[in-house]
Amino acid sequence: MRVKQVLSVPKEINYPGSNEDFFNMQINGFSCALSDGASESYDSKTWAKLLCQTFVEFSRKKLIGNFYKYKQTNKLITSARSKFLESFSQQSLSWSQQAAFDRGSFASLVGIIDHGKSVEILAIGDTIALWQSTEESINSHFLKNSSEFANQPLLISTRKSSDDVFFPQENIRWSSKKIKKKEIYDNSIFLLTDAIAVKVLDLVKDGEMTFALNILKKNYVDFQTWLLLERKNKRIKIDDTTIVWIKTNEPS
Repeated sequence: MRVKQVLSVPKEINYPGSNEDFFNMQINGFSCALSDGASESYDSKTWAKLLCQTFVEFSRKKLIGNFYKYKQTNKLITSARSKFLESFSQQSLSWSQQAAFDRGSFASLVGIIDHGKSVEILAIGDTIALWQSTEESINSHFLKNSSEFANQPLLISTRKSSDDVFFPQENIRWSSKKIKKKEIYDNSIFLLTDAIAVKVLDLVKDGEMTFALNILKKNYVDFQTWLLLERKNKRIKIDDTTIVWIKTNEPS
């Protein structure tokens, strides 16, 4: 498995450091993850980074079944929370920072593990994986239609109190899926944060699949030019926008 390209354009184009999306991949190409930190929450950029790093750290090959079921997903989030808490000195926070910290940080996550003849996808929240199953059809995991993004997907929180809502809702709020590589047309999987995911799924629904795929494969300059025009004309949400293009049958 090899990352062919990563495109990431911040919502504030003149302030690239404000980008709260984060991508991470193991050196050997065995696993990778993309996370979208929620802008309204406290230092979601750090939370997104830790979720991706922990996913990659925890990932293990499993020939039968999925690795990231309830138990391992729970361990992943618990470990990332511990790292998040350790990364701050709460004594140095102002009262307003402490209040924001106590409300929690939130982020989505989509990660892939290379199992040899198959890949496993863990998706949480509104960041998705998308691939062609045939020359004329596209699949995504786990949100399928652009209308689903309006349902306020439950994101991963630094607060443990959210777990009573999150974990019982597997296949509604989060899900893992295994796909045989031979079922992936062109050996390409794309990881998408929500703004570009909605745009692409709408294009596919409208019969513009080829155009949608061409957008995902643009180089950085062409993609940024296209995206800024879409934002200007209010045809896409102004948000941090990231596309990761993965080739499943190529060595890292």
